[in-house]
Amino acid sequence: MLKRLTVENYALIDTLEMSWEPGFTIITGETGAGKSILLGALSLILGQRADAQVLMDAGRKCIVEGEFEVHGYGLEPFFSRYDLDADDRLLLRREINAQGKSRAFINDTPVTLNILKELAVLLIDIHSQHQSLDINHAAFQVSVIDSFGQQQAVVKTYAEGYNKLKDTEKHLKELQVIEVQQKKDQDYYRFLFDELDAAALRAGEMQELEAEMTRLTHAGNIQEALSKSCDLFSDSEENILLKLSQVQQLLSQAARYDDTLKEPSDRVQGILIEAKEIAHDVEQKAEKVLLDPERTEKVSARLDMLYRLLQKHHVQFEAELIAVREELDQKLLQIHSIEQDIAKVQEEVKRQTSTLQQTATQLSAGRKKCIPVAEKKLVTYLKNLGMPQAQIKILCEPLEDFSATGKDHIQFLFNANKGGELQELNHVASGGEISRLMLAVKSLISQKNLLPTIIFDEIDSGVSGEVAGKVGEILTELSGQMQVIAITHLPQIAARGDQHLLVYKKTDHEKTRTYLKLLNHDERIHEIAQMIGGLNVTEKTRETAKELIEKQCSI
Repeated sequence: MLKRLTVENYALIDTLEMSWEPGFTIITGETGAGKSILLGALSLILGQRADAQVLMDAGRKCIVEGEFEVHGYGLEPFFSRYDLDADDRLLLRREINAQGKSRAFINDTPVTLNILKELAVLLIDIHSQHQSLDINHAAFQVSVIDSFGQQQAVVKTYAEGYNKLKDTEKHLKELQVIEVQQKKDQDYYRFLFDELDAAALRAGEMQELEAEMTRLTHAGNIQEALSKSCDLFSDSEENILLKLSQVQQLLSQAARYDDTLKEPSDRVQGILIEAKEIAHDVEQKAEKVLLDPERTEKVSARLDMLYRLLQKHHVQFEAELIAVREELDQKLLQIHSIEQDIAKVQEEVKRQTSTLQQTATQLSAGRKKCIPVAEKKLVTYLKNLGMPQAQIKILCEPLEDFSATGKDHIQFLFNANKGGELQELNHVASGGEISRLMLAVKSLISQKNLLPTIIFDEIDSGVSGEVAGKVGEILTELSGQMQVIAITHLPQIAARGDQHLLVYKKTDHEKTRTYLKLLNHDERIHEIAQMIGGLNVTEKTRETAKELIEKQCSI
């Protein structure tokens, strides 16, 4: 429950610190006094967004701090999940600087707004007048039944399974889109791969073929050069080998008489031997040189193919073509792989669908079981709220497909008059009836799912007289189970409070500020007297107010 609220520099609030008691707290004040400002400040520590416009003084930051008593409310899993210090006293703080930047803290540990919001729904339920319209929404009606049936654990399991299934189905669709595109590309990839594979590519081959092509193209020139070389070496009358042999013989003879000529003689001998080897090699090569048009055509065709593939794939070397072939092979393997992936994901979808169906069945059974009880209790509450002829029917019809809340369509049908046709709420319920129905719903689910604190912001709108008293009775009953805070304009409700706070405004030095004051007994009598008879409090209205307070306290 809320124990203390401190607000600094928020809207019309300069500084405010207030302690809050268990039971039933009443907040009253003139229209425009700042009751909504107080709730706005409280909403900041419950995770609502804000900007620099909330600052009363732009030169300093806004701070809102709330202290809560949380013993026995089962918040340990939350603290454990986010590694936060757990204690029976919980401190929430929100700071907003002049630039509109916000910081949030739980027990002095910085947290995100989402974490703060997650904790807030476990602490306080704020119900404002405009939220009564939520009862027309299907999602709210489903949540009412699930809360009353205390199926939060099943609802959570279903929501997790539903979101997981949707993610898996999304992944499956993405894979199928990829598969369709890959199937379109498969034939093309296969054609390119087969073409490169059939080419039997080998790195360095093109350089070898180009050299061979040069030899084949100039075979006639090569043959002529080799033939003439053979003639010069040994075939002509004045050939090189004969001349070298004669030189060597002459030097060898002279060396008999001059030792210095032995070295030149030996060198010529070496040259002669090398020349004979060269002549033999040239002769052999000459024999091998052939004019081969068929081989020339074959080499030319192979080179043309390689040039075409290089140009086609925008590369320069055979090694790059080989890399392209391997890449295409991998793409073809991936197409086969994605088919296997799709099959696996399809199996996972089936498994998750089966599990979700089981959870949805469990959820439906729980809803159908608690709906008759909820209908009876709501009718009883409405009778107590001055609607003795009210009828409520809660439909629970099966859906063909999964929805975010299960496989049921929950719908509240209502009629305030005896014998009237049951219809959707927004077709038959007036504003005052909606407010009372919403109070009945809040009472219904609050008894099943006890939060530390519930706040009603003008829940009494559209009611008066005896009905107002009934509203007060219900709020008093709730306050026996939780801390109830109600902002009201009705004296019948205000008189029931265990604690009465007054919101008021004062203007000084051309600046207006909002204040919050705890009223003592005499001040309560005066405030309620004003609520009964207006600003001019008379002895009669004071006496009426006093009697009203004493009557409510004696109940």
